[in-house]
Amino acid sequence: IVPAVQQKLSSLGANPTAVDMVRTTLTREKLKEIQSLLPEVVAGLTGDDAVGLFEDLFKVLGLGDATDALFSPALQKLLRSMGADAEAIAKVKSTFNSEKLEEVKPTMQEIVSCVKVADALGIIVAFEKLFQVLSGCDPVEKLYKPALHKILA
Repeated sequence: IVPAVQQKLSSLGANPTAVDMVRTTLTREKLKEIQSLLPEVVAGLTGDDAVGLFEDLFKVLGLGDATDALFSPALQKLLRSMGADAEAIAKVKSTFNSEKLEEVKPTMQEIVSCVKVADALGIIVAFEKLFQVLSGCDPVEKLYKPALHKILA
């Protein structure tokens, strides 16, 4: 179970320290506490509250703040892979905290829901909202144009 949880967190872009901590924090007692969460954690972001699911996992296992250890690094990884502007990624990194997470949690869940039903337009619209709130940047200039340049290069 430990390798599966570590693999999922790592694949999402979690902080390596948090991923390593799973090995020492996932005891038999903790396993009983998170038993109901594990199928969805290992399967991926499939539930109605995927963000809350990972927040609960981090809280029970004592892995620290899920925003700093998982959500922010994962979002930065995604933005880099899309070819987003480095300045915008830096702004996301500097502004994404627990307070911002509460603000964007519905949008993040909207993205997860759109992914589940393969709604590409919904994903784009929701991701654009998320990008604007977290970076304060124009998505056309700082996300779409750099991404297109990356694709066309």
